[in-house]
Amino acid sequence: MKRVITFALIIFAVTLTAVACKKNQPSTKIEGTYTGHFQGTVDLNDTIINTGYKVIVTRTDKNKATVTGSLFNQFEVLVTPNGLNVELVSPTEGLSQFLYEGETKTLTFTYTHEGDVAIYNGTK
Repeated sequence: MKRVITFALIIFAVTLTAVACKKNQPSTKIEGTYTGHFQGTVDLNDTIINTGYKVIVTRTDKNKATVTGSLFNQFEVLVTPNGLNVELVSPTEGLSQFLYEGETKTLTFTYTHEGDVAIYNGTK
């Protein structure tokens, strides 16, 4: 009986540690659905403006997150321990001014792909 209780306590401790570690993973900090202002330019001519636009950030592993929206191509970012993006995973695309502010849960970025530009500012 003592072995069963000891084994159960070990399993509980390992599970608790794994859950706690996931909360501290950088990509988990920025994961979520954001609602905000989107402005896009398509083919250098057409402008799209959308207030209340939703962007979804999904954790792909402990240091990477995927950013998805209906008006721009999905892209993946590498996230530093403090929750800020430091580099775009795909070098063929452009990303600038990507910032997640933890206190206000605000996400802002400018993303370019083949001449199209997406500027976003939203809150979780």
